[in-house]
Amino acid sequence: MTWLTGAVAGLCLFGGADQGGSYAAPMHENDAAQVARIVTERFHEEFPAAATEILLVPTDGCAKGDTFSPAITRELRSAGFALASSRELSPQSHVVRYQLTNDQKRGVFLRLFINDTETAQYFARRADGLLAVGGPITQRRAHQ
Repeated sequence: MTWLTGAVAGLCLFGGADQGGSYAAPMHENDAAQVARIVTERFHEEFPAAATEILLVPTDGCAKGDTFSPAITRELRSAGFALASSRELSPQSHVVRYQLTNDQKRGVFLRLFINDTETAQYFARRADGLLAVGGPITQRRAHQ
């Protein structure tokens, strides 16, 4: 990665976060699908799929090769969650943003923002190339 590419990626990541956008670094489709499945399982633990609407805040075009956004959309829909298409939300709606960074050799770091709660999780790359939970989940509410 050149310094310019890194600078643009950093601006997209941190600029998108400040402006309320999502960011997903390019990654292999299998990694994106695996993280999307884990995120969807966590949604199931918190919310009933049939009664929950989710607004996935878009990535604002920062990451070319973003495979996570389509993967999480597919996973949530196949699990029975309704996806909102606008910011006119119902009381059962949850606004979701994410920041996903990828080090192809070491792993993936996910920051997931659901309403006013931020959850962070690291997924380490195992010797066989697959991802595994690489540390504890940290969670905090906004303004803590």
